[in-house]
Amino acid sequence: MKKATKTISVILLFAVTAALLTNPKTYTASVLYGFELFVFSVLPSLFPFLVLSRAILNVGGFDGVSGIIGKIFKKIYGVPPSGGYVFLLGLLSGYPVGAKLTADMYLSGRLSLSEARTTAAFSSLSGPLFIISLIGGAILKNASAAVLILLCHYLSAIITGLFFKEKKQKGNAEAIDFTLKIPEQNSLPPQKDGGTIGDTVYSAVSSVLLIGGFIAVFNMFCDMLIGSGLLAPVAALLTKLTNNGDASLAILLSFVEMTRGIFALGASGLPLNFSVPLICALVSFGGLSVTLQSLAFLNRAGISAFSYLKIKTVQSITAGLLATVVILILNLLHISL
Repeated sequence: MKKATKTISVILLFAVTAALLTNPKTYTASVLYGFELFVFSVLPSLFPFLVLSRAILNVGGFDGVSGIIGKIFKKIYGVPPSGGYVFLLGLLSGYPVGAKLTADMYLSGRLSLSEARTTAAFSSLSGPLFIISLIGGAILKNASAAVLILLCHYLSAIITGLFFKEKKQKGNAEAIDFTLKIPEQNSLPPQKDGGTIGDTVYSAVSSVLLIGGFIAVFNMFCDMLIGSGLLAPVAALLTKLTNNGDASLAILLSFVEMTRGIFALGASGLPLNFSVPLICALVSFGGLSVTLQSLAFLNRAGISAFSYLKIKTVQSITAGLLATVVILILNLLHISL
């Protein structure tokens, strides 16, 4: 299986390289457009939170808040109080901060492997500024729709966490060994890179550069898939359901690079009653770009790609269903978005 995966990966990489060499002008422009999406859409909503959250963390400002939220999450999900802190920061900062902090907590000994999986399930979130400012303001131009997406997205994560709730197993040698070596604490893990403003900004810049690189590269992959014609047959089948070819292509692109796909979906002219649940589901899934960003951190915590994809699939379906139910209720009450 590993040999087959390696062979497929090598073939795909050679195919991408060949496409880039045969049409460098088109695909370098794709990378540039990806960076533009990142700089003007994602960066303003993410970078300030990364800097501020790291600074507050360094001075211990989240100790009290995480303690309160942590107790609630410990009772609901059976994870240590540090899980509540991860949820709070994941909610405020957006992808892939929840994954990064989950890995940090695992590596610092605050979470076991099973607890890290549970925490990853409820903390893999998009940021509020991304949903309100970008999706609500720039794409849909509808604040009410953005609030609906925001609430359904966060509620779906909370519900998903219950599906992957930590199960206590008596007599588990690994669990007992972990408990003996690393007793539960309410304080945050110690910071090894200092608490200066330089360290804070450096950490934030490193994280956003990783995210920007993923968005730019996967935007190029989107254009390569379009240019190759591989998406056309699937889009044609999907159009039988959507009756909108542009929307069908946008949905497929969202599974590769979420930001690019949602922009295209917003421009497709699909009515809000259909586009809002779709966007809610797509934001909750995150696409391949966000998945790999998150796995870049979660792999360090022993969380596999298969486990993470199960989490995001459940969250995506839950978010889409929640948004659909809310819209149906609003329609019955003759309330429009």
